[in-house]
Amino acid sequence: MGFRNANACLALACLAVSGPALAGPAADAAAPPATGITTLRCGTLIDGRSGTPKRDVAVRVEDGRIVSVGAFNPLDAGTVIDRSQDTCLPGLIDAHAHVLIKTDDYQVDHLRRSSAYKALRGLNVVQQMLQSGWTTVRILGDADVAYAHLDVRTAIQEGMFVGPRITGAGHYFSITGGGGDLNFLAPEHAVVADGLVVDGVDAVRKAVREEIKHGSDWIKVLASGAMMSAGNDPNKAHFSPEELSAIVTKPLALACPWPHTRILRWGSKQPSSPVRARSSTVRSSTTRASGC
Repeated sequence: MGFRNANACLALACLAVSGPALAGPAADAAAPPATGITTLRCGTLIDGRSGTPKRDVAVRVEDGRIVSVGAFNPLDAGTVIDRSQDTCLPGLIDAHAHVLIKTDDYQVDHLRRSSAYKALRGLNVVQQMLQSGWTTVRILGDADVAYAHLDVRTAIQEGMFVGPRITGAGHYFSITGGGGDLNFLAPEHAVVADGLVVDGVDAVRKAVREEIKHGSDWIKVLASGAMMSAGNDPNKAHFSPEELSAIVTKPLALACPWPHTRILRWGSKQPSSPVRARSSTVRSSTTRASGC
């Protein structure tokens, strides 16, 4: 079973499940307009709320937003996308993706190709994800010393390419000897990590500003954890409470006390008490997500 007409489903936040994926002009031609009335007619609808699928359902879209789900009315349907033989469901969200990583050796994969190549490869990956039903993708840092994945997001937002909605962090933050420091190498070798190794409150604040300047929607923090291959004790490598507080005062943080994750979105409530670097969670009023 494949996914068909994902371009239309992106605008409708809906996915029609049926035959093989369509690509190119045929799929583009079926995409609904951004304005006016469009009706997606579904043979079966899985809405994620009801206990059972619904049959012969019309999803009404006005000016790019879903306004109702109910019986099909041909007299007031506007542009009709007929999926009466298909099953529709809401677009899927991948909350943790790394679309630039090509090999299992992720710690050095970022050294193998240029940022331009990675942007092209990342575009190909997210377009395949869209055709497979992922209409929103959150990329939490990736294998690039630059911002290839955020450039892919910008190109899609500007209408240069078809792709899913993308949000994410430019790079992760780590500290010297931490989980993102390439400290498995001999000390005479200097290799740039794909994240930012920052030490001290001033360095952390500057790094946050740099990420915001380059369009990061999130700040990803590897709050503790050393590479065990370096013979280090992970309990001795962690951000201080002052450093973590300097990050979350601009509340755009995905803090990862290794290997746990907490999310703090821009504009969300400030932590009610100081952040503890040794804790398995960052103290806040936010929701937990898995992985880093």
